[in-house]
Amino acid sequence: MTNRLSRRIYVQVADESSGEFGVRAQKAALMAIRDSFKKIIVLGRPIVPAYDEEGIFYIGFLDFLLKPEMLLWQRR
Repeated sequence: MTNRLSRRIYVQVADESSGEFGVRAQKAALMAIRDSFKKIIVLGRPIVPAYDEEGIFYIGFLDFLLKPEMLLWQRR
């Protein structure tokens, strides 16, 4: 979790070695947080950054590290 003034972002990193189970476990941890701040799952492989139906933002680790402006993208 990170805070900056009135913004808060929750970040979970999915362990690719545990496959889809790891992603589901990280998603469950984020879904247990009952506020409206942004929730992000960082994957260890390149992906097209996108939101899922629950509003969780998925991003690859290189984009997460090298393109921090992507963390400010809003769901449309």
